[in-house]
Amino acid sequence: MMEYLRLCFKAPTAHYRIPFTYKVRHSYPIPPYSTVIGLLCNILGEEGTIACFLGQPFGLYIVGRYQTLTREYTWLRNLEPKSHYKRFLSKDSRHSGQVAEHPGGQSPVVLDVLNEVETTVYLAHPDCDVLARLQENLFRPGRWINHLHLGRAEDWVVPEGVGCITLFPSSEVDPAWTVDRGYYFWLPHPEETWELGEWGDRQEYTELFGKIMGSPQLVCTLYRKVKVRNEKGKSWGIRNFNHVRAKLCRGQIPLVQFGSLPRVMVDPEFMLPVFPAHIAWR
Repeated sequence: MMEYLRLCFKAPTAHYRIPFTYKVRHSYPIPPYSTVIGLLCNILGEEGTIACFLGQPFGLYIVGRYQTLTREYTWLRNLEPKSHYKRFLSKDSRHSGQVAEHPGGQSPVVLDVLNEVETTVYLAHPDCDVLARLQENLFRPGRWINHLHLGRAEDWVVPEGVGCITLFPSSEVDPAWTVDRGYYFWLPHPEETWELGEWGDRQEYTELFGKIMGSPQLVCTLYRKVKVRNEKGKSWGIRNFNHVRAKLCRGQIPLVQFGSLPRVMVDPEFMLPVFPAHIAWR
């Protein structure tokens, strides 16, 4: 049995942009690790506590689902003077093909939007004060850095519950935890799991990772701000992310060797398997 902090959230809409999608901005069905880490830092509020949270390795698992997916058609606009001149060949005009456009130019974009979103987060951290502060602050907006959101700032999330729970070995709970109930989850690579030796068998987990249906991904985690230069010598700051190798999965948990279920941790209340990723600076 292992102790984890479980936080539950709901949101009317969400968009977790898949990197490098531009004209049609596709969304992950659940937030990446980096997005949830940002949410937890927002809840913690204080710089010192955030430093304690991020300064030590920790385990993080994300599971969620949504009701429907819609697509928004919108415009991206650019107010850079250079962009305006390149588009209209004049600083005094904003007409192209005898049609007035937004200053600077505009591009049509399609965004995937998830509706009626549920997200559940499982956190294991060696510092008990960090876990206690998350429980204290979740329903105290005055302690947050900003309003709670996942992904876009306009996608507010509503906290539904928080508490420490005990996860049980899968052999001690009903096999119903293997059933597909529409939840998506990140399944970390065997080398990217949190304390795998304490809750599972590495050989079984490796076989599970190979058999389960899912899309291989490099999922963003922590980042540092760095300066980069282009060929013209101009520099600007970017976020240089660490990544976790994982599969984006949804579906029934497959059998492993000898036709048996893999040994994993299960939330006995929600009947969800928990596969925490190891999050640390690299």
